[in-house]
Amino acid sequence: MNKPRTNQYRRRKVSALAVIAGLAVGVLLASPKAQSNPVPVSGTWNLCGHNMWDTLRPAGRNFTIDVYQNQVFFGPMVGTLYITPEDPEFDVIRFAADHQTLIRVHFHGSGTFVGSVLGRTASPEAVMAYHGQIAPDGSGVAIWWLDDPVAGIHGEGTFIGNPPSPNPCEGDGYYVDGTYTGQIQLTP
Repeated sequence: MNKPRTNQYRRRKVSALAVIAGLAVGVLLASPKAQSNPVPVSGTWNLCGHNMWDTLRPAGRNFTIDVYQNQVFFGPMVGTLYITPEDPEFDVIRFAADHQTLIRVHFHGSGTFVGSVLGRTASPEAVMAYHGQIAPDGSGVAIWWLDDPVAGIHGEGTFIGNPPSPNPCEGDGYYVDGTYTGQIQLTP
């Protein structure tokens, strides 16, 4: 009498294990393919920025202002980051107690990246964002990240900016150039 129950128990146990194994295989097949290793990148960039003077606001020793610009990249990242007047960069300018000596500028922004990265064309969904600071001499450093889930482009790194050129660009714009470094990961 015990043998039929034992066989029945074994069949149920084997069936349950088969279902679990089948689910595990299904999950593995449905998950994204293995991601590639990050690739180090470095190159140059420049921008022509425009202060939106109607947005300048005092706040104690600070001022805030919106900025729009096109950042152009060369090297493994080739293209333009568009920071538009509709979605501008936000800057906080900090002065010393004399209200004239610049201490630091903190900034952050994001926009659409149009171009290619490591030879892969970015989709219209590519977004690049950054935040950083500018020293009293005009040099700057920022952290950037790039995400394009449609084209499978993901990256992060650092911008180093030189002080602005004394020559304006595009009317009253200011010209800045610098370098970037980072890591890019391409996924299928």
